[in-house]
Amino acid sequence: MRTHPLEHDLNADASDILSAIQKGFRTIIDVKGKLAEYFLLKEIQRLKRKGLVAEFVWTDKDGQPDFLVECQGHPLKIECKNIRSRQLFRSPPSYRIELQKTRNSKDGTNTRGSTK
Repeated sequence: MRTHPLEHDLNADASDILSAIQKGFRTIIDVKGKLAEYFLLKEIQRLKRKGLVAEFVWTDKDGQPDFLVECQGHPLKIECKNIRSRQLFRSPPSYRIELQKTRNSKDGTNTRGSTK
């Protein structure tokens, strides 16, 4: 049977990896966040195949947006967040978009990432 590369990297089988994740509260939260990003990646890839997204990068770096996307000639920075309230879940799945303006601190220094 073919194994996932992570099983090789961690020198453990999938069942042991999942059991270890299950025992770590913070790990479960981290994995949920990474799964949300992964599912968003799949959706962005689908949109690219349909020609609705020109280019994208999954940055996966601290202090950077999760995705850099070019859509209809406009660069977009996307942060993927899990919704905490189950009442916001819908069937079929829905999306929630929040827009934030870049803001500076009271002393005028930039506190919201890159201004490029």
